[in-house]
Amino acid sequence: MKHPDRDSHILEHIFSYCLQIEETIQRFGDSMEVFQTDIIYRNAAALCILQK
Repeated sequence: MKHPDRDSHILEHIFSYCLQIEETIQRFGDSMEVFQTDIIYRNAAALCILQK
């Protein structure tokens, strides 16, 4: 049986991960070169993407 708020709960989590990626970009900058060379930056973004 599907919980009635399941979809909204999933969307809230997705939105939360988007906010976390935004914070990561603010911390590391929006340079593609930095993203490509900094493993911590890539891992931080990838973790949020892989969650849902």
